[in-house]
Amino acid sequence: AGAALAVLTVLLARPVFRANGSLYLGDVSKKSGLGGESEQGIGVSMLFGGLLGGSGIETQIEILKSRDLVVSTIEVSGLNARVWRGADGEPPSIRYWRWRLLDGKRLSAWAPGPQALAARNAAVTDPALADVPLTIRFAAGGAYRVLRDGRTALDGRLGEPAAGPGLRLLLTAAHPGFVPAPGAEYRLRVVRAVHLYRELLKGGGFGVSTTTGGGSTQPTLVVSLSYKGFDPYRAQRFLADLMRGYLAQNLRWSTEQAGTAYHYLDGQLHKMRDALEHADRRLADYKKTSGVIAVSADAKAMIGQLAEYQTQRGAAELRLYNLRQIARSLDERHPNIDPYLLSTVDDGVLDKLSGTLAAAQTELAALAPRETRHAPQVIQVRARIARIRASIRALIHNQKALAGHQVAALDRLIARFEQKLKKLPEAELKVVALTRSSEVLGKLYMFLLQKQQEAAISKAGTVSNNRILDQAETDARPISPQARTRLTLGLFFGLFLGVSWTLGRTLFSPGFRSEDELRRAYPALDWYALLPHFRHGRKRAAGLFCPADPRSDFGEAIRTLRGNLYLSQRAGRDHLWMITSAAPGDGKSTITRELAAALAQDGKRVLVIDADLRKPQAHEHFGVAQAPGLSDVLAGRAAAREAVRPVERLGFDLLPGGPVPPNPAELIGSPALGQVLSELGGDYEFVLLDTPPYPRVGDAPLVARHVERILSVVRIARTPRGAFAAHLRGLAADGRSIGLVVNDLGAQNGYGYGYGYGYGYGSEPTGSPWRRRLERLKRAMERRR
Repeated sequence: AGAALAVLTVLLARPVFRANGSLYLGDVSKKSGLGGESEQGIGVSMLFGGLLGGSGIETQIEILKSRDLVVSTIEVSGLNARVWRGADGEPPSIRYWRWRLLDGKRLSAWAPGPQALAARNAAVTDPALADVPLTIRFAAGGAYRVLRDGRTALDGRLGEPAAGPGLRLLLTAAHPGFVPAPGAEYRLRVVRAVHLYRELLKGGGFGVSTTTGGGSTQPTLVVSLSYKGFDPYRAQRFLADLMRGYLAQNLRWSTEQAGTAYHYLDGQLHKMRDALEHADRRLADYKKTSGVIAVSADAKAMIGQLAEYQTQRGAAELRLYNLRQIARSLDERHPNIDPYLLSTVDDGVLDKLSGTLAAAQTELAALAPRETRHAPQVIQVRARIARIRASIRALIHNQKALAGHQVAALDRLIARFEQKLKKLPEAELKVVALTRSSEVLGKLYMFLLQKQQEAAISKAGTVSNNRILDQAETDARPISPQARTRLTLGLFFGLFLGVSWTLGRTLFSPGFRSEDELRRAYPALDWYALLPHFRHGRKRAAGLFCPADPRSDFGEAIRTLRGNLYLSQRAGRDHLWMITSAAPGDGKSTITRELAAALAQDGKRVLVIDADLRKPQAHEHFGVAQAPGLSDVLAGRAAAREAVRPVERLGFDLLPGGPVPPNPAELIGSPALGQVLSELGGDYEFVLLDTPPYPRVGDAPLVARHVERILSVVRIARTPRGAFAAHLRGLAADGRSIGLVVNDLGAQNGYGYGYGYGYGYGSEPTGSPWRRRLERLKRAMERRR
């Protein structure tokens, strides 16, 4: 059963394919200083790598799994949208049995057809349009309309982006050149990309991990990506778009950071150039109109000093701007700093802290393969790294404050020199002021132009070293279902369940497990019959009793029971038999009816008495009236012979139980029962009393006082051991002989061969275990007699 269930689950399962790809993160090496650098750049490299957290592989993996990147890729690749032809429901999914048996295990089973369409860049903002089937109806020239319950949700054209109030998408033909005919209808289902993203993370359909290799001081820079899905083509497209989107985003971020200082300097240069040109024109015009051409030596000296101070102030202001940019980046969760900005910071303490930080991170990388995150050594190193980073951040903020003070000090010096220049003669003062402006602006312009060239070189050198190492590719074989594994597990699971079921029934069953166990427990009992499991193979009319087929195992066993009754009878005695059991459902009533029919067939005069006054049922099985019955006779409401009814079709008589009395135990225990048996016993050769189970009901010992023989029915695997022990103790108290009838023996005890009447009664018995048991029982009863 386990193997069959495994085969069924494998055949009905949807194949799952996995697309794989890998990225080389060269930018991590460049940022963390893992590659080769010159001595001049080693300090900046160490600082940059330290502030970014060592190798940065973990950060890049988190970026690859970030919500914005994955959601954008889901929409771009069309993973959240599906288009199919027709107005009916979605086409049936391809199952494993079809892919293996009909499609020849080819991926082309998922290939889009010649008239297939694809939806990309699909996004839905209206909840009423999300995850519901929409209708796409085409008009001439590839124009289409998206409908929801007959209402227009979007109008567009094939191959062009379209946007509506709650839906946008790019609908294209899967094969170039195809345009649906006017009136053609397709169906579209768009799922919100963020919901699909959560399902991917929750179900493990998308994974990013570092490849094995590398070392503690030189970690591997290769990241493996995988995606699992039911459609191999969509899985491959999603992974390819994700890797391309990551590279584009990474390059865009790097370029933006590298261009920050350049754009700032470029704006300052434009302002400075305009101011310088204006100052030069004003100086030339003044000299032409006033006739003053030169200034005194003292004035020239002050102008030169003032220009120097202005240049120093410009450099300090630029340094302050760069430090502010660095401090702002350091306060972010994932710092991303332009190396050019870091190169403007020239501080010995900072270089020393950077070296200490790099050494601590190398130590942490060496501990990572051997220790967990909660190991004491790892905790100590992480705490040391945190302290060093905090010191670096504090130093950067101190440098920023120092640069601000330097700008303020230079402003004060410039103000004093400007006051001195105001004391010159008015004509010379005008020339001095204009000359000062021209020279100061000229020096500032040349300084800013030099810095802009340095920033331009840094920006031009911003080239991403990240590369797609392995293009996205889908395995030709599905990763699920794994047929061999499931079949093997199903086989073992079935065996395990079978063994567990057998052991459980054996160890925890309250009944007797086998005939041998019953023989060992009660070796002194007289065994009258071994009855196989009885199936009602003959139809019953209106619920009436029909004897078992005499050709069946059960019919032959009943005749054996009849023969053993004959052998156990003593001359002129032993015609009153009580048939009982220890628990309901053991089969005593069925055996009573079958035995009575077998005795009647052999020409014996038989009376069956339904002595179960609490639940009389014999009248229903034989189709006679319930009253008057035994309860009426014992209560004095009817005569015994008047209550007996013949069962003509079976050849014996029946005394039904009658109406259920309010005091059944008192009636059964009254002397009237003995009088009834004495009155009727002389008219029959066998009187069979069907009594309730004991000790469940206490009537059987009361009836046993008036009978000569007791037959106790025990059912294998059903009759509780404890109840049967109490049953025997209660019935054997007055010393009467108890015969045992074992019911419901299975094929494991020698039954189930269906031999029927294939032998004659005068022939030698065959060698079957069942017949050997019958012969042993007959011989044992003859010896006892």
